[in-house]
Amino acid sequence: MAMLEGVSELTLELLNTATQAWVEHEYQRTKHCEIDATPLARYLEGPTVMRECPESQALRGAFRMEVTRAQRRSDGTVSLDARRFEIPSRYRHLPRIHLRYARWDLAAVDLIDARHGTVQRQWPAPRARSPTRSRSAADRVRHRAAAAQAHGRLRRHRPAAGLHPHRTGPHLMNPSLLALYGLKWNPFSQELPTEALRLTRQAEDFLWRIEHNHVREGGFALIHGDPGTGKSVVLRLLAERLGRLPDVTVAVLNHPQSNLADFYRELGELFEVGLKPHNRWGGFKSLRQRWITHLEGTRLRPMLLIDEAQEMNPATLSELRLLSSARFDSRPLLSIVLVGDGRLTEMLKRDDLLPLGSRIRVRLTMDYASREELMSCLEHLLTTAGNATFMTPQLCTMLCDHAAGNYRILTTMCAQLLSFAVQRQAQLLDEKLYFEVFADAKSTSTTKPRPRAGR
Repeated sequence: MAMLEGVSELTLELLNTATQAWVEHEYQRTKHCEIDATPLARYLEGPTVMRECPESQALRGAFRMEVTRAQRRSDGTVSLDARRFEIPSRYRHLPRIHLRYARWDLAAVDLIDARHGTVQRQWPAPRARSPTRSRSAADRVRHRAAAAQAHGRLRRHRPAAGLHPHRTGPHLMNPSLLALYGLKWNPFSQELPTEALRLTRQAEDFLWRIEHNHVREGGFALIHGDPGTGKSVVLRLLAERLGRLPDVTVAVLNHPQSNLADFYRELGELFEVGLKPHNRWGGFKSLRQRWITHLEGTRLRPMLLIDEAQEMNPATLSELRLLSSARFDSRPLLSIVLVGDGRLTEMLKRDDLLPLGSRIRVRLTMDYASREELMSCLEHLLTTAGNATFMTPQLCTMLCDHAAGNYRILTTMCAQLLSFAVQRQAQLLDEKLYFEVFADAKSTSTTKPRPRAGR
């Protein structure tokens, strides 16, 4: 206290600061007569009790449950949380399969040896469809040999929450496109891999808000625009990014035009809740209880994505608004993203849907693209496919000028040109090919049938 004698106004904050400074800089560094060393040196010389934190992979593997399932002899699959997994052919002789997994993450399932406790790591993949035609004995032998070399993977029969995983392997490669132009895939196909998709700055900001804010806050979000402006691309990338987040349940409503009974049936299937169609009040309570349990356990709202929302009945939208909120609308239970064209925004102006329209917190308006945006999109598609020079700059400019600001029109015209070029074995796509394709189509559509001659 001697160093504070000259201080006129001694406050508690100043006293704490001075005491901490004295302890750190004087007491800890002054030799103590009882221990014949400074307290700081004595602490550093003592044994450490620190333990290293395990790696994230080890922590994820610790919190898992082990179950036993009977293998189906007909197709070699097991059921796990309402999903079917195909067992590798090398384990088809086992009647009972021991599995270890986490309920909240079915991206990895371990196959366990019950006798020794060893783990055979299995990564599920989409189950390949069986060919419809009958196969010969040689084909069956080759098929079994290929399955035995498939790294022992458990292959999932059904993807979670109705989200079909997009495949970006060699099966998307067209041999003709590879031979002629060196393309990894058709850049104008609807089944493009996600790395080939391009977003505008507004769409990126929208995805960031959904991923970082809307999942935690809940409520309604809206994506609207005319057909062909890129709404489905945004929704597809949103579903993929949300699928990477831990503890986030993502569901996709596949039949928006359902009536109320079918709407509850689909929600029950998406969120794995057993519902009875004749007891709507019971389904209402069961769904809300499932969402509340998920919210209290993860602090994140389940996500419900609804494409073509303009097809929904107004009564179904009103029911969804009441179903997804609690505590006098102060606690959202769901994060809902509605996607639709101009008919959806007009429908939200109805008197009975004004309460829903006023609750939309995040909006994204997809406008028609400018010529520069179309050109950037086309360059991005060609570059990611592996060859940005098989279309001349003059042809790209001509396509962007005639696309009317619509991405779908642009890719449709390009796909038609590419198909025609592959048929002709053309090494380069230019404006001459454009006039050959679309001039013939225009002349065909404008040619009138000749009238029949009278008898």
